Amino acid sequence: MKGRRVMVMAAMSVLAVPAIGLSQGAKAAATSRVGKCALPDTTKAWAKDQRAWLVEPAKDWTNDSLRTALLHAAGLDAKSALALKPGFTLKDASAVGGTAGDEVRALLKQRLATRGSEWPTRSVVGAAGMHAAWMLVLGDSALEAGATRRFMEAGPAESFATDVAMLEDRIRVRNGRGQLYGTMLVADAQGVYAPTHLEDEPHADLRREGAMLPALKQALCAANKK
Repeated sequence: MKGRRVMVMAAMSVLAVPAIGLSQGAKAAATSRVGKCALPDTTKAWAKDQRAWLVEPAKDWTNDSLRTALLHAAGLDAKSALALKPGFTLKDASAVGGTAGDEVRALLKQRLATRGSEWPTRSVVGAAGMHAAWMLVLGDSALEAGATRRFMEAGPAESFATDVAMLEDRIRVRNGRGQLYGTMLVADAQGVYAPTHLEDEPHADLRREGAMLPALKQALCAANKK
């Protein structure tokens, strides 16, 4: 339970969510918290793919000082940054980093505005540093949009597909659009977490599989489990 809570807290952040109804199919799955439900199965392909991407067998990144600053500002060490990701973010949590986070976010904005500047992808700051950068951009609309673009441009070998998918969902929710992966969760009046409207909901798990995410029903079980 303690480990699961650490994973959940690492994924949380603030977001102003437009008034879009909760996805009915996903909400029905989420209410399974009142009975038995299946937590993400870490023996499946999504977990194996995440482990393969997150492994850091050697110091193979080029900017150690930036990596250190990102991890410090995000309140992470390499081990926690490289833990498996449950595949969702929650609305009702605080942004990370404090003053240190604000300073690093300012640096990231400067890099976004400067053509040719180094962006914190895997080869630059390692897998742990890239995830720390992801945590720091959450909740800042300008950074989320710019970071998503830079991560996508770098490609899947350089940018963790799970984090990129969650950024994409957040931007779509902010713009009043349906999610693709169902990773941005909000609570209803009963406190049940479910994603806002999903586009093409029957195929959401196929898209999640491509982003190294557990099945949506299992992710909702993790989010709602007491």
